[in-house]
Amino acid sequence: MNMDHLFRPLAEAAGYLELGMHDESEAVLNDLPADQREMAEAFTIRIVLAIEREDWVDGLTQSERAMALHPDHLSFHIHHAYALHELGYTLEAFACLERVALDPGEEPPRLATYHYNQACYAAVLGSAKLAMDQLHEAFSHDPRLRKSALAEPDLATLRHLLC
Repeated sequence: MNMDHLFRPLAEAAGYLELGMHDESEAVLNDLPADQREMAEAFTIRIVLAIEREDWVDGLTQSERAMALHPDHLSFHIHHAYALHELGYTLEAFACLERVALDPGEEPPRLATYHYNQACYAAVLGSAKLAMDQLHEAFSHDPRLRKSALAEPDLATLRHLLC
Protein backbone atom coordinates (compact mmCIF):
# COMPACT_ATOMS: atom_id res chain seq x y z
CA MET A 1 0.00 0.00 0.00
CA ASN A 2 1.46 3.35 -1.06
CA MET A 3 1.22 5.93 1.70
CA ASP A 4 2.97 8.79 -0.10
CA HIS A 5 -0.29 10.76 -0.18
CA LEU A 6 -0.15 10.88 3.63
CA PHE A 7 3.45 11.92 4.03
CA ARG A 8 4.08 14.18 1.01
CA PRO A 9 2.19 17.16 2.53
CA LEU A 10 3.92 16.64 5.88
CA ALA A 11 7.32 16.57 4.16
CA GLU A 12 6.36 19.74 2.31
CA ALA A 13 5.28 21.46 5.55
CA ALA A 14 8.50 20.35 7.26
CA GLY A 15 10.54 21.63 4.33
CA TYR A 16 8.89 25.03 4.47
CA LEU A 17 9.50 25.12 8.21
CA GLU A 18 13.17 24.29 7.73
CA LEU A 19 13.45 27.15 5.22
CA GLY A 20 11.82 29.57 7.67
CA MET A 21 8.71 29.84 5.51
CA HIS A 22 6.29 29.65 8.41
CA ASP A 23 3.15 30.87 6.66
CA GLU A 24 3.60 28.37 3.83
CA SER A 25 4.19 25.54 6.29
CA GLU A 26 1.08 26.45 8.23
CA ALA A 27 -0.98 26.69 5.03
CA VAL A 28 0.03 23.14 4.05
CA LEU A 29 -0.93 21.88 7.52
CA ASN A 30 -4.26 23.69 7.37
CA ASP A 31 -5.04 22.00 4.05
CA LEU A 32 -4.58 18.52 5.49
CA PRO A 33 -7.70 16.38 5.95
CA ALA A 34 -8.90 16.44 9.58
CA ASP A 35 -7.61 12.95 10.41
CA GLN A 36 -4.11 13.82 9.14
CA ARG A 37 -4.03 17.05 11.16
CA GLU A 38 -4.06 14.88 14.28
CA MET A 39 -1.05 12.80 13.30
CA ALA A 40 1.94 13.16 15.63
CA GLU A 41 4.09 14.43 12.74
CA ALA A 42 1.62 17.25 12.00
CA PHE A 43 1.53 18.27 15.65
CA THR A 44 5.31 18.27 15.80
CA ILE A 45 5.49 20.74 12.92
CA ARG A 46 2.75 22.95 14.41
CA ILE A 47 4.49 23.04 17.80
CA VAL A 48 7.88 23.85 16.30
CA LEU A 49 6.22 26.62 14.25
CA ALA A 50 4.77 28.09 17.44
CA ILE A 51 8.12 27.88 19.23
CA GLU A 52 10.02 29.48 16.34
CA ARG A 53 7.46 32.29 16.30
CA GLU A 54 7.77 32.53 20.10
CA ASP A 55 4.01 32.13 20.27
CA TRP A 56 4.03 30.35 23.61
CA VAL A 57 0.25 30.32 23.99
CA ASP A 58 -0.15 28.54 20.65
CA GLY A 59 2.70 26.19 21.57
CA LEU A 60 0.91 25.40 24.81
CA THR A 61 -2.41 24.84 23.03
CA GLN A 62 -0.91 22.65 20.32
CA SER A 63 1.12 20.59 22.80
CA GLU A 64 -1.95 20.06 25.04
CA ARG A 65 -3.90 18.71 22.06
CA ALA A 66 -0.95 16.58 20.99
CA MET A 67 -0.47 15.12 24.49
CA ALA A 68 -4.18 14.24 24.69
CA LEU A 69 -3.99 12.30 21.42
CA HIS A 70 -0.43 10.98 21.76
CA PRO A 71 0.26 10.67 25.53
CA ASP A 72 3.35 8.48 25.09
CA HIS A 73 5.10 10.98 22.82
CA LEU A 74 7.76 12.45 25.14
CA SER A 75 8.59 15.40 22.89
CA PHE A 76 5.04 16.78 23.27
CA HIS A 77 5.46 16.84 27.05
CA ILE A 78 8.87 18.52 26.67
CA HIS A 79 7.42 21.18 24.36
CA HIS A 80 4.45 21.72 26.66
CA ALA A 81 6.72 22.27 29.66
CA TYR A 82 8.95 24.60 27.64
CA ALA A 83 5.97 26.75 26.64
CA LEU A 84 4.84 26.88 30.27
CA HIS A 85 8.34 27.96 31.33
CA GLU A 86 8.50 30.65 28.65
CA LEU A 87 5.14 31.96 29.87
CA GLY A 88 6.57 32.26 33.38
CA TYR A 89 5.08 29.07 34.82
CA THR A 90 8.34 27.32 35.65
CA LEU A 91 7.00 25.37 38.63
CA GLU A 92 4.20 24.02 36.43
CA ALA A 93 6.75 23.21 33.70
CA PHE A 94 8.83 21.21 36.15
CA ALA A 95 5.73 19.40 37.47
CA CYS A 96 4.57 18.65 33.92
CA LEU A 97 7.77 16.72 33.18
CA GLU A 98 7.83 15.11 36.63
CA ARG A 99 4.50 13.44 35.81
CA VAL A 100 5.92 11.78 32.69
CA ALA A 101 6.78 8.11 33.08
CA LEU A 102 10.09 7.86 31.23
CA ASP A 103 10.58 4.86 29.00
CA PRO A 104 14.15 3.58 29.39
CA GLY A 105 14.01 2.67 25.69
CA GLU A 106 13.37 6.29 24.69
CA GLU A 107 15.83 7.80 22.24
CA PRO A 108 18.85 9.31 24.04
CA PRO A 109 18.43 12.79 22.46
CA ARG A 110 14.91 13.08 23.88
CA LEU A 111 16.06 11.84 27.28
CA ALA A 112 18.90 14.35 27.19
CA THR A 113 16.48 17.18 26.39
CA TYR A 114 14.10 16.04 29.13
CA HIS A 115 16.82 16.09 31.79
CA TYR A 116 18.44 19.29 30.48
CA ASN A 117 15.12 21.15 30.60
CA GLN A 118 14.37 19.79 34.06
CA ALA A 119 17.79 21.07 35.15
CA CYS A 120 16.94 24.51 33.80
CA TYR A 121 13.60 24.58 35.59
CA ALA A 122 15.13 23.33 38.85
CA ALA A 123 17.85 26.00 38.66
CA VAL A 124 15.32 28.76 38.05
CA LEU A 125 13.32 27.45 41.01
CA GLY A 126 16.43 27.58 43.22
CA SER A 127 17.17 23.88 43.58
CA ALA A 128 20.87 23.70 42.65
CA LYS A 129 21.40 20.08 43.71
CA LEU A 130 18.43 18.78 41.75
CA ALA A 131 19.50 20.89 38.78
CA MET A 132 23.02 19.44 38.87
CA ASP A 133 21.68 15.90 39.17
CA GLN A 134 19.48 16.49 36.12
CA LEU A 135 22.38 18.02 34.21
CA HIS A 136 24.63 15.04 34.90
CA GLU A 137 21.88 12.77 33.61
CA ALA A 138 21.46 14.95 30.50
CA PHE A 139 25.23 14.90 29.85
CA SER A 140 25.24 11.10 30.13
CA HIS A 141 22.82 10.98 27.19
CA ASP A 142 24.46 13.79 25.20
CA PRO A 143 27.86 15.12 26.34
CA ARG A 144 27.60 18.01 23.84
CA LEU A 145 25.01 19.63 26.10
CA ARG A 146 27.79 20.59 28.49
CA LYS A 147 28.78 23.40 26.09
CA SER A 148 25.16 24.56 25.83
CA ALA A 149 24.83 24.57 29.60
CA LEU A 150 27.71 27.03 29.93
CA ALA A 151 25.78 29.59 27.88
CA GLU A 152 22.27 28.78 29.15
CA PRO A 153 20.72 31.79 30.94
CA ASP A 154 18.54 29.52 33.10
CA LEU A 155 21.69 27.85 34.44
CA ALA A 156 23.60 31.06 35.20
CA THR A 157 23.52 30.40 38.96
CA LEU A 158 25.24 27.05 38.39
CA ARG A 159 27.91 28.16 35.94
CA HIS A 160 30.65 27.99 38.57
CA LEU A 161 29.78 24.33 39.12
CA LEU A 162 29.91 23.48 35.41
CA CYS A 163 33.53 24.36 34.70
